[in-house]
Amino acid sequence: MDPLPASARAYLHAHDLPRLGSRTPQLVPVTALRSPAWWPGTSRAYADWIGTPHLAPGAACALQHYTGRLLSVVVAVWALTGRLMSLRPDLWRVDVDRHGATRGVWHEEAILGGAATPAELGTAIATHVTPIAEAARRDSRLTLPVALGGPAASLAGAMARVHRDVPPAVRVAVLDSGTVALAALHDRAGRELVTLAADEVEPALLQQHRTTCCLIRLGRDHGACDSCPRVPAAERVARQRERHRGLTR
Repeated sequence: MDPLPASARAYLHAHDLPRLGSRTPQLVPVTALRSPAWWPGTSRAYADWIGTPHLAPGAACALQHYTGRLLSVVVAVWALTGRLMSLRPDLWRVDVDRHGATRGVWHEEAILGGAATPAELGTAIATHVTPIAEAARRDSRLTLPVALGGPAASLAGAMARVHRDVPPAVRVAVLDSGTVALAALHDRAGRELVTLAADEVEPALLQQHRTTCCLIRLGRDHGACDSCPRVPAAERVARQRERHRGLTR
């Protein structure tokens, strides 16, 4: 495996993606997240942070917070280089705050593997996140589709960032790649978790539509997310367009 090329490191830095430049003793090995013992305290801290007595929303949201940080880096590097960062857990560490939220990810210097198809990208992601999701489920009683819905949303969001940044001629390929990559998580869950769609009004927007809820709406002063199945389809699209315009102004 190779270090990330300078161009990829520069892109991650320029776009403020959560890749940490140095390793500190406070970082948590990702291998720890695969243990059920990690999750009760983390889930409770996150649940308290969002203002709910229920453990399940804390577990679901803490897991999605981790995969959101991880996959924003992995998918960006894959889109730039066509190569897959190794997702071996022993090569990664995370910065987790007192609320159980992942602030950033750190990886070993030699991390970049060979070329990967979208299907291979999806399989690697599913292989990495499924044991972590299973660990998070034990005490929280999350169903597997709800647990994997967060990582699927993280993958969809990472693809949406790529879609927003690429030239118009490449957008269909990004949508197709995201759909293929998501299939691996759908297979693990036994059902579809997120669908992607082009937007006729905002061409750079990649719509994301979840079939499971992340449960953050159960927290105090929190509502359903822009991609939540509990939000009517027309409202989901309108909210996603508004958020996209805010990002691209």
